[in-house]
Amino acid sequence: MTRPRKFTVDYFPHDCVHKTTMYIIEQKYGNDGYAFWFKVLELLGSTDGHFINLNDEMKNEFLQAKTRLSSVDCIAILDTLCKLGAIDPELWSKRVIWSQNFVNNIETVYKNRKVKPPLKPTLNELFPVETPISTGRNTTETNVSTDRNPQSRVEESRVKNKTFSSELENPSSPDAESPVFQIPLADKTNYDVTQKDIDKWQDVFPAVCILAELKRIALWCDDNPTKKKTRRGVNKFISAWLERTQNRGGNGNGFLPKQKKDDRDELKAPLFNSADESWLKDPEY
Repeated sequence: MTRPRKFTVDYFPHDCVHKTTMYIIEQKYGNDGYAFWFKVLELLGSTDGHFINLNDEMKNEFLQAKTRLSSVDCIAILDTLCKLGAIDPELWSKRVIWSQNFVNNIETVYKNRKVKPPLKPTLNELFPVETPISTGRNTTETNVSTDRNPQSRVEESRVKNKTFSSELENPSSPDAESPVFQIPLADKTNYDVTQKDIDKWQDVFPAVCILAELKRIALWCDDNPTKKKTRRGVNKFISAWLERTQNRGGNGNGFLPKQKKDDRDELKAPLFNSADESWLKDPEY
């Protein structure tokens, strides 16, 4: 008797160094966001086919119970993960969670099993449409993926994945203009920082981890409410902050060219000291 094929996993890689997605989720939702994402990955790993259909009331309730968050909070975090490309936007529009990156990361497990990993489910498979009964007159062929015709399913998945990847790589994509971080302002509103802003600063200040410094800037603004910046001056303030970090050797994200001997003592000075805060008080910022 043939052993049934298993399309679940008991473990998955947990990287020690996180990328942009985790920084944004943690900054926006705190520890709840961090824990939520890894609990979702656990569910994806233990669910047959590695997708979660939240249209199933029981699965929706179980997700809330496992993450200890309300339905509203779960949806909000998943919407953000969708914007960041962590989960598939097409399927999430139908409240189905699928992460191609997750499946790619566990591909080795399926190689050891000598089987192919599950493919992204199609909308036809998840939400089948009733086909009208043929009368034998004026019938037309429909390109529907079935168990006897798997090729159409594979091709459809490839085309959709390729289209989605090209959208992420396109700098003019709407995602590049979506806010990924916020800086509190003097008028009690927030200044939205987009991925396009971060990419621009990263090019100019290669030795600086931009997200790490943005966190420090936001913390400084919270700790110094009377010194918060205006919407007009905050961008100049951020650029000045990043420039000073870069000039002092960065913060571990990259490397600067070797400094001249006369510059080394200056680079060893504290990043911001009491003798060098006049620029922070400048009304132009």
